[in-house]
Amino acid sequence: MLAAEIATRLEDSGVDRSRITCNSLDPGTVNTKMLLAGWGPCGINVRDALDQTWLCTSNDVDEITGAYFNWRSVSKKADKYSPSERQKLWSILSQIDPISADKWNTILEHQ
Repeated sequence: MLAAEIATRLEDSGVDRSRITCNSLDPGTVNTKMLLAGWGPCGINVRDALDQTWLCTSNDVDEITGAYFNWRSVSKKADKYSPSERQKLWSILSQIDPISADKWNTILEHQ
């Protein structure tokens, strides 16, 4: 939901999707040392856990922003999240870290 709000704020400030996008993803269940120690092998091999790299580098996702990916496909888009709930989350996070919130606002004002 936070990535969707960031994507919306970037677009509303005039940042072109060809310049920057903001998405999120479910990394899946990966057989990390902790998972293996607790539950055994029930996920994918660490060497195969490359969805983060794919999302950052693939031409398949050019100009897609505000999306939530699961298994390299869009599971949910920004407009499916309640705008009021996204803004509520943003407000809470801004209260927790007002310095970062001010920096964010300054950056968007200069777009």
